[in-house]
Amino acid sequence: MTGTFVDASGYQLMRRQTLSLLVLRVSLGALMIVWGLDKFANPKHGVAVAGRFYFGLLDSAAMMPVLGAAQIALGLLVVAGIARRYAYPVLAGVTGMTLLGVWRSVVDPWGWMFERTNALFFPSLIIFAGVLVLIAFRDADTMHLGRVFRAAPQPDAAPHTTLAAPHPAPLADAHSAPAATPRAEHRSL
Repeated sequence: MTGTFVDASGYQLMRRQTLSLLVLRVSLGALMIVWGLDKFANPKHGVAVAGRFYFGLLDSAAMMPVLGAAQIALGLLVVAGIARRYAYPVLAGVTGMTLLGVWRSVVDPWGWMFERTNALFFPSLIIFAGVLVLIAFRDADTMHLGRVFRAAPQPDAAPHTTLAAPHPAPLADAHSAPAATPRAEHRSL
């Protein structure tokens, strides 16, 4: 039997992974921007959300523009992929706090055990998981502006390597010897 279902192109796999991480990063950053803009467009909504889900922390109308500006700035950093080493953990903190704030709706989306739950808050779990994916695969996300702002490597420093797909091995049938593939350089995460 031949490997008809095997994708022999490591490049295609890397490209799909890179594009998927780009879409995930841009959508999560856009969510932060929308949440931040909402604090300017409808500060009363922000105060109500803080009062109901975050134990009244920062439920002042005067705090909404400050929080909104911080969320917009975070969203822009995430969308652009700038300062990912710092922006992603902050993003995890924000989305993690949101997840904790609506935990009842995640555990019981239809209100069978808890009162005042809403199935529309269940995606908070998925959003938080998406942020964890961004953190886990940060080095594989290569379509970002953060690389523009990196310092140039020093002449005596080791060359920067990225996650590289191995050269595709020729497809072989079950009776032939396995083909050797060259080793790819990998950067440790």
